[in-house]
Amino acid sequence: MIGQVTGREPSERAIIKVAQSTPSVVHPGSIYTKPADAEHPNSGMGTSVADIPTLLAHYGVDAVITDEDHATATGVATGMAALEQYLGSGHAVIVSINAEMIWGQPVEETDSAGNPRSDHAVVVTGVDTENGIVHLNDSGTPTGRDEQIPMETFVEAWATSHDFMAVTT
Repeated sequence: MIGQVTGREPSERAIIKVAQSTPSVVHPGSIYTKPADAEHPNSGMGTSVADIPTLLAHYGVDAVITDEDHATATGVATGMAALEQYLGSGHAVIVSINAEMIWGQPVEETDSAGNPRSDHAVVVTGVDTENGIVHLNDSGTPTGRDEQIPMETFVEAWATSHDFMAVTT
């Protein structure tokens, strides 16, 4: 998203380095929490979605966050119609999803009731309603640039975060 908005695309490693040295607004310590075990990348917290605006601001990108639980209070809508409207108006959008669901893998990240839980952030670059496809930039897979996901799968994976999104302002 940073490159999309600013024209300067920092590497994922550079973004992680900034996140490791930037205080979180959500929890004590830095925005990024490294994996406890290098063999298991999901053994750390990574970055809390609520810290996304703080991290983006470091690069001069202003954003607000919303989800189903806070949309009324913040006045920032969420859901597919809002996502399409934001993209159509030129805003960049990051959403939180369950990665295994979009990658077609067995779901490992679940809540206490066994329901899939969000564990990954992606940039939504487009929604093709005619063909039922959502276009993503996904750093979690080598083929993640313009990753094309069936809309039904995307909606289910996104619902695990209560339709969380960070939208540029």
